[in-house]
Amino acid sequence: MPTNLMDSYGAALNNAANLQKMHGGTNHKEDKMLDIHRLDNLEYIFGIDDLMLSHLEVIFTRFVRISGINIDPYADTILDVGCMKNLVRAIDIYVGVTDLNKNKQETSKILEFKGMLNLFIQQGIAIKLVGD
Repeated sequence: MPTNLMDSYGAALNNAANLQKMHGGTNHKEDKMLDIHRLDNLEYIFGIDDLMLSHLEVIFTRFVRISGINIDPYADTILDVGCMKNLVRAIDIYVGVTDLNKNKQETSKILEFKGMLNLFIQQGIAIKLVGD
């Protein structure tokens, strides 16, 4: 378990890299449909490719219903900690009403994304989603 904020952030970056590898992605911004950056310094954290985006679309649709904020892969969206909490809530609702065994790959991707969001929430890091 990380002992300080820098260790936590390092763990988040490692998790982001692992997330990329697990769905066949790379860490190159050019290959991604939606890039995730820290809002405070615009540091690139990870990207969401078309496959990952297809798994997250159902979550983004629920998020619009909860928050009124549309995550558009062709536009930029800023998510502060409160917005990310609502996005995690959308994931929790989805998990609560879905047969998780139906599509294990999708479930895995969604839960990995939730883990990344929770790390940013814990650290108070706002993010910017940069669309193509």
